[in-house]
Amino acid sequence: MRRASFICGSAILRAGVAAAAALAALMLLPAPAAAAPGAGSVPASVRVLSGPDGARPSTVIDALEAAGYRVHVVLLPSTYYATSVTGARSLPAGVRQLREDAIPAPGQGAAALAESEDPFGGRADVILPDAAVSPAGARATIPARTPIAPIGATPPAGLMPGSRWEDTSEFMVGRVAVPLLFPESDGTVDANHFDWTPALRDSVVRSAVRGFLKWSLFAAGRNIPLTFLIETHAGLRTAYEPIDRPVGQEGLWIEDTLEPLLGYRGDPVAMSYELANDARSRLGTHWATLAFAVQNDTLASGHFPDGYIAHSRLGGPWFVIPVNNLNSKSATLDYYFEHEVTHQFWALDEYPWPNAWWSCSLTTGYFARPNWNSSVPADGYCGIPTVHCLMKGNYPDDFCTYTTDQVGWVDRDQSGVLDLYETRPAVLPDSSQYRTGAGQAITLRGTANENAWPNQNPYESGAGDSISVATIDSVQYRLDGGPWLPVACGDSSCDSGEEPFTLVLPPPAPGTHSVEWRAWNSSGNTALLPSVTVLTISGTSGGIVPPDPRGAPAAPRVTVAPMPARSAAGLRLRAAPGSRGTAVIVDAGGRTVRRWEIAVPGDGQLAWQWDGRRSGGGEAPAGLYFVVVRIGPDTATRRVVLLR
Repeated sequence: MRRASFICGSAILRAGVAAAAALAALMLLPAPAAAAPGAGSVPASVRVLSGPDGARPSTVIDALEAAGYRVHVVLLPSTYYATSVTGARSLPAGVRQLREDAIPAPGQGAAALAESEDPFGGRADVILPDAAVSPAGARATIPARTPIAPIGATPPAGLMPGSRWEDTSEFMVGRVAVPLLFPESDGTVDANHFDWTPALRDSVVRSAVRGFLKWSLFAAGRNIPLTFLIETHAGLRTAYEPIDRPVGQEGLWIEDTLEPLLGYRGDPVAMSYELANDARSRLGTHWATLAFAVQNDTLASGHFPDGYIAHSRLGGPWFVIPVNNLNSKSATLDYYFEHEVTHQFWALDEYPWPNAWWSCSLTTGYFARPNWNSSVPADGYCGIPTVHCLMKGNYPDDFCTYTTDQVGWVDRDQSGVLDLYETRPAVLPDSSQYRTGAGQAITLRGTANENAWPNQNPYESGAGDSISVATIDSVQYRLDGGPWLPVACGDSSCDSGEEPFTLVLPPPAPGTHSVEWRAWNSSGNTALLPSVTVLTISGTSGGIVPPDPRGAPAAPRVTVAPMPARSAAGLRLRAAPGSRGTAVIVDAGGRTVRRWEIAVPGDGQLAWQWDGRRSGGGEAPAGLYFVVVRIGPDTATRRVVLLR
């Protein structure tokens, strides 16, 4: 990332400071709807805090969380909106409280829209990820250049395991950077009709804080970490008047807006991903989305030429918020921030036809959750009675299960813990068999991997990246059923999704020994079954046991092809002729999916196929599996990646 080219001028700082001062006296919005059974209670007040000047925001958030506070929104450079939880201690050094605001009871403090009203006035507000944002017609005086970090490049370090360049908003858990951008027309191509004022910018920032607070407070009620970090960027010149351009041409002014922040011009989508990745790198967040505020305060129609008002690019990396939506007759601006950021995390609209086109038969989000609450093509069409919900548009105070599932808050086993926190790591030793003579020290190597749930989002281009909220926390081994002992990770710190390790064992006694492996992740989980390496120590000192003279390996060896497998996988085993045993397919959690009794023929080779089905005949879902072959004391393991 080119952090040196990221500009933060005096106008930006003044806008942020002025907004922070105004927000210190802000009365907050109503508390969210009741949380799920067993979840934490919604706090009664929010503390508006001032952090140390120049401190990295992630460091301040960590310190506040360690002291027993939950940080909901950060307005950079130094204003933090937080609540205290049970056992909270005094504020960390350098943090002081500006004020404490009571949260009104549900239904108070903001007028809910009437059921018959639609804040989008019959205009759809979300566009598909591949919607046209062509910069055709851009000024020829500034030549386009290749993006310095093209799509597919390595993202900043420290992200959730599995996350890559375009994965800027996959599920709404963790910390989210929100660069809030204020494009300003300079009149060189389009006539300049609207100008930002400090007061108008501050009103937009206040709305952003309140809208994001509603999501974060609701998440807190379910013990889900969610923090938004807002940084404002004012005075970003563009040759176009954004409100005068239809959505299909917004790439024109987006390029102009981002150029001074990135130092080049190029594809507006690639530029947006770069700024998003720059923000999450600098601010230490898991996700990032860009919010473009558009000035149209006195526009009679209150919408873009094609009828759009506030709108979002499904899945990111940006959404657009005009100040005046439908001549100020629609919902408050707070609601539009709350609603549009939800589209960034893949949630679909549920409005009735013709106000939207997202049918109840569709699925979306990381876990491909249904859109059953949609009124398209008609209420109850998919057999589920519809309920009040944020994405129906006319219920800005409600968060229904359908929407929260679509942003990743899924608990399929009803355990009270999100599925995202129920992954289990696996240990893959380099070898399941090790043979040597007595008196030799043994060096064993392997890798501990965090196994994410597979990304099932139907709107991703091809197979989406599988991402985990957890990292490897520790690796352990035990010899012959003894106590579990620690194994050092390769870089002496277990803190990523994949950790190599090396273990040197003193010379074991002659005979057969078992080394079991397990890893723990940061969610406190381990595999249901440990991995095993079998040691065979001959009675003579030194030397490796020679291979079986009959041509078959002394220990079983299993291979899988193709890899990854689409619908079916071919399995091939080499082992001692005439040997018998079992072969099982297990999932990433160690659960048996399929089982076979096997007998190795006289040539020492056995081939068969797994058709991708469970023992009961049902299809196994796409994801990571393991084939485990056991013949006597010997075990051979290989991974199987199944695609659908």
